[in-house]
Amino acid sequence: MGPGKRCFGIVAALVLPVSVARASDMGARATARGGVGLADAGDASGEEQNLAAVALDPRYVLYAGAGLGPEGQFVLRAGAVDSRTSAVALGAGYARVAETVTPTGADLPGWKPAGTELSDPTTLQRVHLGLAVPLLDRRLSFAVGGRYDWRDSAIAGADQAFNLSASVAGRPIEPLAVALGGRNLLGATFRGVSREVDLAVRYTPGARFGAEADITAPADADASVGRFQWRAGVDAGLADWLAVRAGWSAEAGTHYASAGVGLISAQAVLDYGVKVQLDDPTRAWHGLDLRVLF
Repeated sequence: MGPGKRCFGIVAALVLPVSVARASDMGARATARGGVGLADAGDASGEEQNLAAVALDPRYVLYAGAGLGPEGQFVLRAGAVDSRTSAVALGAGYARVAETVTPTGADLPGWKPAGTELSDPTTLQRVHLGLAVPLLDRRLSFAVGGRYDWRDSAIAGADQAFNLSASVAGRPIEPLAVALGGRNLLGATFRGVSREVDLAVRYTPGARFGAEADITAPADADASVGRFQWRAGVDAGLADWLAVRAGWSAEAGTHYASAGVGLISAQAVLDYGVKVQLDDPTRAWHGLDLRVLF
């Protein structure tokens, strides 16, 4: 393999995990506060990744959302959580990401017409199902989940795989929640997926304020600190019907700032969030979620 091919391979290794992660995004509320929410029992629209935390409180929620991002990205997602009607909590959902990416590495064709720019329209879809068991009067919860991913790419072709996750969340004292999880436990079964572990700590001293910090680390032979993802965010309620959110995140040395708002009623919540790449503000991701509370 020549230097050019090796370079393209490195770029692909960095780009593909981002694309896959978008399909498992936790929604507009997480987008608004730097991507945090793994330890937030109140963020049911992130149930694919934080079901153990969500099961710490009884609830029944339906959610649906959409998002826009660079490379013509368009996201649709929907799901439900029921941690109220039985001794176990269930979460299920679907996500679809359509985008036009620049092919790299092995995805590059052998030739292209002179003067043209290569692009690779790609659709990534996912379904998931999770189960959590709360214990000790909802002070502790264990969750397991499975998901099925499939991708259809104009140049790279089709790909599909199944994977598993597991997590635990606890509330040792009322204002404090901690969550620990393992993602993609079957390993790299899908392009852009790798085994990861995450840790989250959330402090909620009152109904109108919360702060959280999350860390995600690769769980493979090259688990260097430079590959860690760092996230921090806050929620502040300005009124019973209005919350504002902000956050920061860093991934592979790239920093992002986030902000958003939530409109709240007893029956529904509408969340908006935006995430901006600080060294290139033209790259921004927008999310809008509606959750219905029962």
